[in-house]
Amino acid sequence: MNKDHLKIICKKLNLGFPNKEPINIPGSRGGSFIWQINTNFGRYAIKQLSPEIDLTSRKTINKYELSEKISHKFMFSDIPAVSAIELSGNYLFLLEDFGYLVYPWVEGYTLNRHEVSKRHALIISELIANIHNINLKVTEFKEPHYDEHSSDSIVTAISGVKIHSESLYKEL
Repeated sequence: MNKDHLKIICKKLNLGFPNKEPINIPGSRGGSFIWQINTNFGRYAIKQLSPEIDLTSRKTINKYELSEKISHKFMFSDIPAVSAIELSGNYLFLLEDFGYLVYPWVEGYTLNRHEVSKRHALIISELIANIHNINLKVTEFKEPHYDEHSSDSIVTAISGVKIHSESLYKEL
């Protein structure tokens, strides 16, 4: 991790002074890097975005900002979430050609597919239900547009799929 960037981030976010070298945490996807930093104030995770991400694109920046705003709103709606640390309404820090998101450190690990149990699936389904129940209003989203269909048109569509799938089955 760029040491000058680390100093700037720590100063801007009042994270304290790093007292160890940043530790690269394996497992990040998409070419990004996760760094654990330890300071005299605590531990933090810094996500250094992939150099492949176009940080000159306002659309790309807005997507990262929106994602963190939603996560922040989840936190205040009793949804367990970790949001990037905000400074003056922004979550994404751009330094030179690099983008960073800074989070409080959370201990944990990702379960592999053989470790996921029915209990885990139940927890996830409850979280999804709670997310839907909070009726989150995000002004950046346009109201969804729904096509309305009559019962007859739905029955016709289903019948067509059934006939088509039966003919495909016969070909096999």
